[in-house]
Amino acid sequence: FDGALIGGSLAAGRNSGSIETGKLADLIALDDEAADLYLKENDMILDSYIFASDDRCISDVWSAGRHMVTGGRHITREKITTDYKKTMASLKDRI
Repeated sequence: FDGALIGGSLAAGRNSGSIETGKLADLIALDDEAADLYLKENDMILDSYIFASDDRCISDVWSAGRHMVTGGRHITREKITTDYKKTMASLKDRI
C-alpha cells in the first residue's frame, strides 16, 4: 500500500502520497454503508474496496485539499453535465 501511494505521487507529479504537513491532500472517503463494504472491518474494508468493488463505494474526494466530491456527487456536476451536453450538440451539428 505504501508503495502504491509513493508510486501514485510520482506518476501524478504531485507532492502527495502521505498525510503530513506540506503535502497535497489527495484523499477519498469510503461509504461503509455501501453493499460491498457493509459490515466489513479494519483491513477488510480496504481489501474489499480494492479487489471487489468500484467507485460507487466512494462517498467523498479531496484533491489538493479541495473537497471535490461530497455524498458521491462532484460539487460542479450540474455545470459539467450542461457543458458536456452543449459540446456534444455542437459536435453533432458539425458532423
